[in-house]
Amino acid sequence: MNINLFTPVSQSISNLHQVKSFVKGDDVSAGQSVDMASKPEVETPSFAQIAAKYDVENISPRQVDQLVDELHAQSGEMNGDLLMLATHGADFIYHMSQAMGHPLNPDVLDQPVNLLDRMNTQLDIARRRGDPTESIQDQIRFLKYIQAAGNGAEQEHVAPISDESLALLLKVQENT
Repeated sequence: MNINLFTPVSQSISNLHQVKSFVKGDDVSAGQSVDMASKPEVETPSFAQIAAKYDVENISPRQVDQLVDELHAQSGEMNGDLLMLATHGADFIYHMSQAMGHPLNPDVLDQPVNLLDRMNTQLDIARRRGDPTESIQDQIRFLKYIQAAGNGAEQEHVAPISDESLALLLKVQENT
């Protein structure tokens, strides 16, 4: 049975980010105005600066959420690579456990995992089963890009990334 979970997954993640924005007070209620001049100008960190704060080989689900939030804020876009990365985050894991009616030990959300190794294991399983691997390979490429950028690697030494990620990164570079 082949179930396409990408659409419901992306909708769930999008809804979670909308709720998080609302809870943080990012949304303005109807009828309110915002004086943008009164907000101090804050320098947005670069992709590499954000990536340097995280180790994809030792990252907890809560840290994944932080990474996704920072990259989303930096680029202004929530692309497919960020959506798929968010599926490894605490918000998504918690949301899915609630939706499926399974209790979740909250300690799991703070336990670091080797996300790159986990994705390589998923790739091996998909290959043995004859399942599609493109999405998993894209996630691995994106994780390697994050890892390389965080380590200060030059772009030409990084594995190719998806077109969506490349477009996002080009937009980020334009903004910096």
